[in-house]
Amino acid sequence: MAAIVDAAAPPPEGEYVYILVPGDPAKPMIELTHRTNTTLEDDDLREVLKARFAKDALSEQQLDAYCENLKAQIHAKSPTTEVKDSQLMAIATNVNVDTFAMTVPTRDAPEAVSLYCDEKGVAKNLPINDRACGLASAL
Repeated sequence: MAAIVDAAAPPPEGEYVYILVPGDPAKPMIELTHRTNTTLEDDDLREVLKARFAKDALSEQQLDAYCENLKAQIHAKSPTTEVKDSQLMAIATNVNVDTFAMTVPTRDAPEAVSLYCDEKGVAKNLPINDRACGLASAL
């Protein structure tokens, strides 16, 4: 599972650097630049990352398993709820990004560190990203 680490304070012109931490430890981390100043309230980097994570879509088999698992979870909580296959597919094919704020900015320290992960990484059978986990535990 790839993780994106946002660990830089934005320079005055609004650009800042973030780091792609691939789940495969043999692949190097990649420094990338985002042109817009992202804030906790207006995190447009999430949209950029959705497009990146969408490139690794669920296979047909993973999609079916994800929908069945989702249906079972819904029925476990609400057995009488009708769930349409079209609704499950809309949820399953939607790309989302989980954001974890590792540190938050303060007046004295305006830098922050956030970790962005593919919400469907488990459904895609992606391995745990040990490097991103190590970074998160170190903070």
